[in-house]
Amino acid sequence: MSETDKEFISRLYTFKRDVEVTTQELYAHLATRHFAADNDVLEGINDNAMFWILTGHLQIAAVCMGFVRIFDGSSKYNASNLVCFAKRNV
Repeated sequence: MSETDKEFISRLYTFKRDVEVTTQELYAHLATRHFAADNDVLEGINDNAMFWILTGHLQIAAVCMGFVRIFDGSSKYNASNLVCFAKRNV
């Protein structure tokens, strides 16, 4: 396997990891909000409201940071640069 192939695989796995982590954080946030609609769960959440408020905000911040890593033009691991690298070297 050439060095170019190794570099591409490394970039691809980094991109894959970033997408997976961002997706997991987004779905965790959405699932938490969905389960909070149940009155029994909502009572438990209200007992620890500050924790759940902070957790929700941190999940949204993690999703935003993930989107920046995925779509930021200055990162060599973003979607556009990954496609350009593949076009140049395949």
